[in-house]
Amino acid sequence: MKRLTLLAALVLAAGVAAVVITISRRVRPFGRRPHPRHIVVRIVCGALGLLVLGAVGISTWLDCRRWYAAEAAAPTLQIRVPADEPPPLPVKPGGSGVVHLRQGRLLLHVVAADVARGTLRPVQAAFHEVLWEQGKLPRVEGEFEAGEATVSYTLTISGAASVADRPEGRPRLEIHGTHIIRSQIAGAVFHADSGVLDGDAEVLGALERRHYGPSKQPLSIVLSPEPDVRLLAFFALAAPDDPLADAPLAPFLERREPDVVGALGSDTRHDVLLDRRRLYGYHVPARGFGLAGHIGLSSLLVLAAVVLLAQVFRRRSLAFAGLLAAAIVYVAILDRAVLGHHLAHLNDPAAPTPARLVACAQATDTYFFRRTALDKLRWVGRDRKAPPRLRSLAAEGAAMLSLYR
Repeated sequence: MKRLTLLAALVLAAGVAAVVITISRRVRPFGRRPHPRHIVVRIVCGALGLLVLGAVGISTWLDCRRWYAAEAAAPTLQIRVPADEPPPLPVKPGGSGVVHLRQGRLLLHVVAADVARGTLRPVQAAFHEVLWEQGKLPRVEGEFEAGEATVSYTLTISGAASVADRPEGRPRLEIHGTHIIRSQIAGAVFHADSGVLDGDAEVLGALERRHYGPSKQPLSIVLSPEPDVRLLAFFALAAPDDPLADAPLAPFLERREPDVVGALGSDTRHDVLLDRRRLYGYHVPARGFGLAGHIGLSSLLVLAAVVLLAQVFRRRSLAFAGLLAAAIVYVAILDRAVLGHHLAHLNDPAAPTPARLVACAQATDTYFFRRTALDKLRWVGRDRKAPPRLRSLAAEGAAMLSLYR
């Protein structure tokens, strides 16, 4: 509200100044009355200025919609799951401890998923069936096409066990072994990663991580999506005679999401909420510089557009002041349109959970309407019908926005 009040005062002051200077014949604020530019120069400058502002608006809207393109174009990935109840895991007489499995039928799903912005969006998936027998070291191999690269993986299983931490708790499956991931372009290895397997859900490595945080493109005032694709492995136990059945991957990932969160560790913390002050200049006390820091390099393009449009008028200095106020209004309109688009996804209970998580994180990327975003995030954080992870992210976003109102 303070920012909108300041913006309204700025526009009003510019309007009053323009009226006063127009109706007063004695006012000559800039010395001699400046000569107008040549008509061709005025047309070219006006067209270029409008073109820059239009490009900023279009690029901003496309970046806003691109965050949800993964849900709209995501393929329907299928996996193989047990058709019947899986066999119970053995436990020690005391109800806690480790019991090593001598043999069993293991189901392995390797999933390439984008975990950027706290989401878990599948990109590709592969299924493997392993007949485990103690003393043997079965090996699983496969590969994915990731853009221009071919990513191959090798998993070697050295052990399988039933682990119960507490007598009253249910035992869980733990798989032990090693993994190797190689990324190749034109046959040359440009990245290799290896590690150990220690659980029933593992993060094998990163396929694509362009930046350690989101960024803003020069023509956009909103954060641009940057993928963070990881290779995930999930193990399950099936009965020897289970025929298995096809099932969609998305519900499976939602059920296993707590395992993935634990495996990713600190990488799943929504660092975009924690680093926003460092990245986009919220620590700058001056409001104008704070807005320029918030929208990034686009502020220079908007300023250049204002300078170009001012050349259309005879009193270019006065026109620059008025057009600068109009440009700030234009940025505020874009800010509200983008926020409205994110809140529409956030408020839709039928929307996929990854899309709502993205909308929740993106709703914090507003400068003029932080109070609106804060109220909505607080409401989502208290909504018992919302998924727990969405409520957690909404609470984090509300806490961050409450510091910079």
